[in-house]
Amino acid sequence: LFCFFRAAHDFITSEEKLAKISRQLGIYDLLMADNFPYNNSLMSSSLRSIVGAILFDENEAEAGYFVQDFVLTQLINVDINELWYFKEPLKILTALLEKNNRGTPEPRILRSSGEFTVTPVYVVGIYCDKKLLGESAGESVLIATEMAARDCLKNLWGLTENSMKFTFGEQGRQIDLHDFYEMPNQSLNSQLNFKIELSDDLYKEPLTPQQMTIKYKREIEKTIGTPYRRRLWHFFYPGTLHKTSPRRFIAPKAKTI
Repeated sequence: LFCFFRAAHDFITSEEKLAKISRQLGIYDLLMADNFPYNNSLMSSSLRSIVGAILFDENEAEAGYFVQDFVLTQLINVDINELWYFKEPLKILTALLEKNNRGTPEPRILRSSGEFTVTPVYVVGIYCDKKLLGESAGESVLIATEMAARDCLKNLWGLTENSMKFTFGEQGRQIDLHDFYEMPNQSLNSQLNFKIELSDDLYKEPLTPQQMTIKYKREIEKTIGTPYRRRLWHFFYPGTLHKTSPRRFIAPKAKTI
């Protein structure tokens, strides 16, 4: 699918990833620039310049070998399904099955454990035409159903962990890619009657306490104002030790409680 190739391309050609590759190759120690220490933008641009120099001095094949050996190898041990996170997988699964003249998917609870505890586990399987397409576990029935729908899509597209294996080195160089250039990339937006909404909430880093404080001061407090408990703080504040009444230092006795 085109979306998966696009997601993999954006992952390995991101500024942070190219800068990491550049540092691993030792380019950081060879640069001579004014803005020291060098940022990710300069490091990624340096790696792109090296690829362009190889393409200019040698040929396209040598530049491709360099990219294959040092850039594409970053996809090793990377789950390609986590690079592209979309919303409403059950809706997409239903539309794909209807397009292929198949029945409506039916989520069913296969097994569960600890329903009345703090950490329940539900295993939901999705059936279609009396066949199990995929299953997954979750802390709620809704989450388990969503993860099971994603598992079904992986099986339909052939994007399981065993099937996604990249070939590098001498074996990878023997693969003729010219036959794949003319093959059209399939897009889900063109096949389905609705637009797929992507979500990057899964990859957003959580806020640190310092960032939460800054976000509260700059955004939240301007909108909702000062909380009522902060405005009444001076009525309940006991004061310093010099202003505190001596009665506060007297330990309560059992008969007075």
